[in-house]
Amino acid sequence: MAFIYRADRQIARTVLEKLIADGGVAADAQFKDRYCQELRREVLTRDLDFLHMAGIRPIITTTPSVENATSPDRGSIESALLRLKRKGFVAEDAYFNAEEPLKLATEVRYRDFHFLYYLGQYAELEISEAVLALLKVIGVIEPSSNYSSENFEKLRQEVRSCFEIPDTAFSPVMERLLYLLASVKRPRRILGIGIFCGNTLVWTAGASCNGGKVYQADKIYGIDIDVQAIAVARQNFSRLSECAHVELVAEDGRMTVGRLEGPFDYIYLDADSHENGKGIYLQMLQALYPKLNKGCWVLAHDTTLPGFRGQLEAYLAFVRDRDKFSESISFDVDLFGLELTIK
Repeated sequence: MAFIYRADRQIARTVLEKLIADGGVAADAQFKDRYCQELRREVLTRDLDFLHMAGIRPIITTTPSVENATSPDRGSIESALLRLKRKGFVAEDAYFNAEEPLKLATEVRYRDFHFLYYLGQYAELEISEAVLALLKVIGVIEPSSNYSSENFEKLRQEVRSCFEIPDTAFSPVMERLLYLLASVKRPRRILGIGIFCGNTLVWTAGASCNGGKVYQADKIYGIDIDVQAIAVARQNFSRLSECAHVELVAEDGRMTVGRLEGPFDYIYLDADSHENGKGIYLQMLQALYPKLNKGCWVLAHDTTLPGFRGQLEAYLAFVRDRDKFSESISFDVDLFGLELTIK
C-alpha cells in the first residue's frame, strides 16, 4: 500500500481560516479530519463547490454575502449536482438540501473540492517544507538535501512573464512541489510525456535552466501529441536561457517510449488517450520499465482526482507493487494530486 501524504491538521486549519475569512464556509465551520477521504453528501446552494460546478459564479477570493445571493432554478440545481457526482466532487448519494438553500457549509472535509482548491493555492510553503521533511524521514533523500526557494521564485517570475499558457490545471503548490523534487533528486536524463505548452515540464526542467538552475541535467525530453501545443512550448522555452538540453517533440507518447533507448532517471506522466484516458500511464510505464535506472523517480499527475479513479486503478496497483518498485507516495495536496514512485 502506498504512503499517502496529506496536509497535517495545522496546515488544514490555516486553509480553513482562509475559507472562513473569504466567506466560503460558515464562520463556525469545523475541519473534520476523520472524514478526510469521504466526499460530501449534503449540497447547499451556497456551497462554493456547488456554485463553481453550477457555473453560477467562478471561484473568487471573496464571495458575495448570503443575503444578496440569488438561488438558481431547480433545473440548474439538478444538472449541477449531477456534474458534481460525475466528476467525483460529491458522493454518489449526495442530495440537495432545499430546506436551507442559503446556508453556508459548517463542515469541511479534506476531499471537499473547494478545500483542496484553497490548499493548492495558499499552502505551498507549508506543504513544501512538510514534504521535504517527510522524504528525509523515510530515507528517500539525504538529511542534508534541500531546494532553493529563492531560485524557485526567480523561475516562477520568469515563467509568468515570458510563457504563453493558454490553460493550466497546475496549482501553485504543484509548481513548487515539482521544482522541489527535481532539485533534490537532480536527475540527469528526464522524460516528460503530456507536457502541453510546456507549463507542466518547466517546473521540473527549471531546476537545470535559467534563474531556477541548481544543477546541470544532461538531457530532457518533452513530448506531447498536440503539434500546436509543442510549437508554443518551443517558443516558451526559447525565452529561457541555458535550455539547450531540452528537446521538445510532437509525438504520441506511446511511440516515444518505444523509440527512445534510455536509460532514464526521471519520468513525468501527464498524458491521456481517447481509448482509456489516464489509463495510458500504465501502458507507457510498462514499456519504459526496462529503461529505468535503479532509483529512477516516476511522477504521475492527476492521481487523486476522483473522476480518474477508475482509469488509474491498474496503474496505481502496478506502481505500488513492491516486487517492481521500492516505494510509492501519493501527494494529496490539491485538486489533482501527484504519485511519486521509486524503482
